[in-house]
Amino acid sequence: MPIKLEIRKKNGNVWEYVRLDEDDIVGSSKQHLTTIDDNSDKSVIFTQPYGNNFAEYKLEEVAVYDDSVGGSLEVFTDLPEFQNRLKTLGNPSFYSDADLVIADLISSDASNAIILGADGKLYASSSGGGGGSVLSVFGRQGTVVAQSGDYSMAQITDGIPSGGLEDQILKKSSDSDYDYEWGANVPSISTDADNIAVIGTDGGLFVPQGIPDSGSANLRYIFASATNPQEPTANTLQINNVDLSLATEIYFSSTAYPNRSVNNILELLKQGDALYLQQSSDDDFFINANITGEAVDNGSFFTIPIEIVTSGQPFNPNSFTDLIVYHSGGGNGNPTSGVNNIVAGTPNVTISDGATTTEKVISVTQTTAGLLSNVYFTADEITTTEGTFYKTLINDKGLTPQPIPTNTITLDDNETGAFPVQFLGDPSPINNPVVEGVYAAFPVIEVNSNQAEQRVKIEAYVCDSDGVPLNGGGQVGFLGFETVLIADSGVIDIQQGNPTSINCQGFVDFTQNPNTITEVLVGQRFRYVVIAEKVGTGGSLIDFTLLSGSDYNSYYQIPTISITTGFDPNAIHKDVPNEFDLITEVTEPNNDSFLLIEDELGAKKKVKVGSLVESKLVSDIIGTPTYNIDWSFDTWDLFINAPTSFTESNLPLSGTNTKVITLYVQGAFALTFPAGWSTNIIGEYDGAVRNQIVVEFIKTGDYAVEINQPD
Repeated sequence: MPIKLEIRKKNGNVWEYVRLDEDDIVGSSKQHLTTIDDNSDKSVIFTQPYGNNFAEYKLEEVAVYDDSVGGSLEVFTDLPEFQNRLKTLGNPSFYSDADLVIADLISSDASNAIILGADGKLYASSSGGGGGSVLSVFGRQGTVVAQSGDYSMAQITDGIPSGGLEDQILKKSSDSDYDYEWGANVPSISTDADNIAVIGTDGGLFVPQGIPDSGSANLRYIFASATNPQEPTANTLQINNVDLSLATEIYFSSTAYPNRSVNNILELLKQGDALYLQQSSDDDFFINANITGEAVDNGSFFTIPIEIVTSGQPFNPNSFTDLIVYHSGGGNGNPTSGVNNIVAGTPNVTISDGATTTEKVISVTQTTAGLLSNVYFTADEITTTEGTFYKTLINDKGLTPQPIPTNTITLDDNETGAFPVQFLGDPSPINNPVVEGVYAAFPVIEVNSNQAEQRVKIEAYVCDSDGVPLNGGGQVGFLGFETVLIADSGVIDIQQGNPTSINCQGFVDFTQNPNTITEVLVGQRFRYVVIAEKVGTGGSLIDFTLLSGSDYNSYYQIPTISITTGFDPNAIHKDVPNEFDLITEVTEPNNDSFLLIEDELGAKKKVKVGSLVESKLVSDIIGTPTYNIDWSFDTWDLFINAPTSFTESNLPLSGTNTKVITLYVQGAFALTFPAGWSTNIIGEYDGAVRNQIVVEFIKTGDYAVEINQPD
């Protein structure tokens, strides 16, 4: 039977009714169809809107075309099937008022890939059907050409690819339906360098809280030994295995060298932090490790659990080591969570929560409170005939937050250079002595590359009132004059973009350098030149930036000396019977301390009671057969690396003055005392532990000596 009525669906749910018998095309979507089912006589009645001008066709004379997807011929012999087909195509003729027109749910926006499927439901084709672009399973947009390893939507059932299981994961560019080399629940981890992602204990991806938002501490210790049990004495550390690659714990004294209380730093260490420990004299002796748990406070020392990343040769006993600790912040890029800044305080440290500072530096003052003063490198300018400098101020950071422009130097391979702006102190108001011993400096340095190691030195010069350098008796420095001393960091490894407090150490030793000046005269100044070195080759130019000013803790440490003037050394004291004498303590310009006794008549007498109001400390590691004990100092902290004989110098004036000195000595070697020390001696030297040796000079050849060890 020939077709007389074509019902055609166009894009956008527009319908055309083509009456072939009348050669008529009606394009209105408001046409209406009804059906009559009279057993063998099944008819379709086509009407105009509102029931006018109707025409009746046999069901066999009606064809349906879905031109929106190609327009193939569809004919029917069953009226319900015919009605349902039109209904699913979105034709409103057979919907009741409560029916939902599925086709009406399809957006007419350009590039929409959703169409009506063969079952009348919504369908998004993976092959470009629907007239718009499609989204492949791997995210390619536009007209898609299937590639090896792609999945069409028909291959995905309930989110699972053909051939896969619920706990398996799609892999891109696979040559088969499913990459069976992947096991269940195995995430893909990149093999790119520096990737820190790992598999967590639950099988998922885990990224530990890392070094970003971190602080760093640069400390120094003396490596005592690898031993068990582990009870390091002050200034020392121990390790639980001689083979560094097998070490699992390090034991740090809560007092770092030289006598720096670091309890508040060590107690912060936790899993996710990292440390680098290197013998100062040789970078072949080192540990690079991750911290695997909380630090354990044992009272005088801390136990730090570690996992070795890389290591070198075993440390030599009684050798200096440099410790760099990287302490993570709160993670997640939040600088206000956790502790990311520790600043020098009184007498030890205070802790900032990071909310009021941009620094990421750990810097700790020594615990010899009152004995040392911090000479801060400021960003306050001072100009003399010699040039423009930044000031150094005692216990004062100045008013300027930081240098503008930055104090930066650019260095090539194995190149050394001084930072462009140097530092100048105030003129000395009196004649001040230069004190022997260890000096420490802590400049804050930042580099812009990790491509090399570094070294930092600070040269100290004595100058005239304009800052013109004078010869100080020490090593000739960058300015072409003799320095007073040079503080040196040794070879270090500063991390890119992390301002770091660098521990530089220097010595003034009149025995080794007898030409070193012993006094800074009135009006003279100290001038500091900070020098950087790029150590090694490879990579590009590196920028070194010296950070100073009130925002930073860049400083030099010097002994604090109390001077009192006005004492008449020529006055004669006469004791008046039954009258009280006035006794006061004074310090002369040469730093000798006296009791000043004044009677009722005003006559005065001085009695020497000590060399300084505050004791002077000498710290040293001895590797020579003889070592001089200078009685102008009061306290000694010594480690002996060879059999040693003590000599002595600058003894008190016999018959008039006496003095007591204290030596703390450790080292498993023979120790020989000067003549007279062993005459009245209590106790014996034990090189396996730290010995306290108290020596009192009574008169020439007459001493009282007592040796004690820890219980």
